[in-house]
Amino acid sequence: AAHEANLISDDERDALRDTYIFLRRAELRLQITQEHAVKAVKRGSKEWISWARSVFPDCENAPEIFETTWESSTHKA
Repeated sequence: AAHEANLISDDERDALRDTYIFLRRAELRLQITQEHAVKAVKRGSKEWISWARSVFPDCENAPEIFETTWESSTHKA
């Protein structure tokens, strides 16, 4: 709606969409890996590593990719 009202650019719309998709996917994978609703996981814990691997299952360095993607998705200006 913001894009249709010319309040945000195409690039901003795309960035918001991509970030939403990543964060929603990450949230759902966290609930699946923990088998219940979870609000927080300690960074670096075995639960966190399991979560990262569930979000990026085909990546050997999933925890690093997850960390980078999470940081860029949650700290955009």
